[in-house]
Amino acid sequence: MNKIKIIVLFICTVFLSSCLHELLGESIDNGSEEIKIVNNSELELYNQMILETPSYYPYPPNETDFIPSKGSHSTKADFRKYLKNKMCYIWLFDKKVLDSLSWKEVTEKNLYVKRYDLSLQDLEEMNWTIIFNNEKNIE
Repeated sequence: MNKIKIIVLFICTVFLSSCLHELLGESIDNGSEEIKIVNNSELELYNQMILETPSYYPYPPNETDFIPSKGSHSTKADFRKYLKNKMCYIWLFDKKVLDSLSWKEVTEKNLYVKRYDLSLQDLEEMNWTIIFNNEKNIE
């Protein structure tokens, strides 16, 4: 009988401790943040994210970097750790441009639709969500 009580107590403890994280608003998987890019435009996009040098794109985007029209894309990593003293650079590319030109031409002519230069504080203030509307604006 004591073994059953101990097992029930153990199960209840595990269950309640996992619920406690939710009640306190804490993530069990602390140390991982998710940057979400929401594409509210009619464009089909590719994104490229770099946490180092902002002046070049090391490789062309691939299918895992695709953001459909009216869709979204998420990247999960320990961004708080990586961005302590760095910036996060995100480029959005029009799929039609990438399909019609070489990567070399795209990079040489800087043929991206939008570039974001974001600090850790910027991302936190944006609630880790970037919303792209394809509005023409001057930064």
